Amino acid sequence: MTPRPALIGVDWGSTNLRAMLVGDDATVLARRSAEVGAASLPSGTHAAELARVIGDWRGDGLPVVVCGMAGARNGWREVPYLPCPANAAALHAGLVEVEPGVCLVPGVKCEDGDALRDVMRGEETQAIGLAPAADDELVLCPGTHSKWIRVVDGHISTFRTCVTGELFAALWPRWQATAPIPDAPAWPAFERGVEAGRASPLPTALFSARIGYVAGTLAAGEVYDYLSGLVIGAEIAACADLVPAACRLVGAPALARRYARALALCGVAVAAVDAEACVARGLLRVSNGTLRA
Repeated sequence: MTPRPALIGVDWGSTNLRAMLVGDDATVLARRSAEVGAASLPSGTHAAELARVIGDWRGDGLPVVVCGMAGARNGWREVPYLPCPANAAALHAGLVEVEPGVCLVPGVKCEDGDALRDVMRGEETQAIGLAPAADDELVLCPGTHSKWIRVVDGHISTFRTCVTGELFAALWPRWQATAPIPDAPAWPAFERGVEAGRASPLPTALFSARIGYVAGTLAAGEVYDYLSGLVIGAEIAACADLVPAACRLVGAPALARRYARALALCGVAVAAVDAEACVARGLLRVSNGTLRA
């Protein structure tokens, strides 16, 4: 049977709005995007911006479910974080309607007693959108702020954030004048970086790039991938207590390949999953409050 439109799903992050017309089987029937971050708009203008992107899709009265930074303090409206463990039903119960038929998905938080330990917005929808492969599994969502998420029986039980992408973005400009980005990844240099990042504390490991460049053991065209491997290796070391024999990877293909290669060096089997499909299925599940989608 041809899937019928079931909802309009929106992943509204810090820099982009991505909208999907989602079928009743979680298929993405159409997609649109706009380079406008949820935090960059003046207060009171989010509804108009969303309508500009998805307006004609709403002709059939489809519900709109929005995840990501639209629910942050400086987004459309702040939506409270839900505590772990959280599943589709909990996220459904925490939906906040900001316009008739338009709801924001809550984020998820980890706490140690009364102390807030970690938070996320958007990745919880990806994790809920995965078709369960095991009763207890690790989901890795790499990015500016990578999330290592443990999912147990359909519940987000705990997670950890690493600011790896943000760190790399701060480091790389210092090298750009002397070390160009190669046309193709220098994988041997990347793997050396992963091993260096895993083996030494990050402040020490970072200087190994400078030493290698000065000594001539690291070519200018290898620096980018060495640094990339180094910060990813340090991230894996920081999350060693969470790393199982296998995990699922949800992210942009190019970045996912880097993480898969790094994890393979650690003996971890990785299954890459399409991020858009996870968001679409996750939003449908949150809208329904079940894992049926």
